[in-house]
Amino acid sequence: RIEVLQMPVNTDFVEQIQAARSDTQSRDGSPYILYFGQFKSHKNLERLINGFCASTFASKGGRLVMVGGKDKAVQRLRLQIPDTMASQITVDGQQDSAKLVELVAGARAVAFVSLEEGFGLPPLEAALAGVPTLTVDLPWAHEAMPVDVPRCDPTSTESIAVGIDKVVDQSAAHTCDLQQALDQHRQGVTAQVMAEAIMSSIVL
Repeated sequence: RIEVLQMPVNTDFVEQIQAARSDTQSRDGSPYILYFGQFKSHKNLERLINGFCASTFASKGGRLVMVGGKDKAVQRLRLQIPDTMASQITVDGQQDSAKLVELVAGARAVAFVSLEEGFGLPPLEAALAGVPTLTVDLPWAHEAMPVDVPRCDPTSTESIAVGIDKVVDQSAAHTCDLQQALDQHRQGVTAQVMAEAIMSSIVL
């Protein structure tokens, strides 16, 4: 038999972001879109930089903040920042949990344009916390993410730019009851759906 388990969401992290959001959104400073996670190639971060540079959000002074990479990966990614955008793009390493909560809570939006993912937990956790979230039109994101999040083509710089402008123009997403949101998310991943997906992939 097939039994569907709840996604291993870090509920403490989500609740800390929810609690911090109302305070951080009132602070001064230019708005930013955030990526947090590893700096591996499948994360598609060079295209995220290029998409940001082509966005209206960037032309109006918005910033891109990217954190979570190891030292060498941080150095490599910094080399991809155009000189003209150096003041608007921040690339940094791993953050402690308190700083990461502060960054996610204070973001205008978060963006994850990965070409592939495992669980896809960081964008899911941000969305569950009420942070507007840009993701991609690929199977991993359809499986992991709420149905109403903006999506883009991760192979297209133009599509990423359009997606960034769409997500930052959203009114602030409302915080939600976390357990209710998890239950709603799980409704689309029932045992029957999983069984049908498995059986359809088997060549008889």
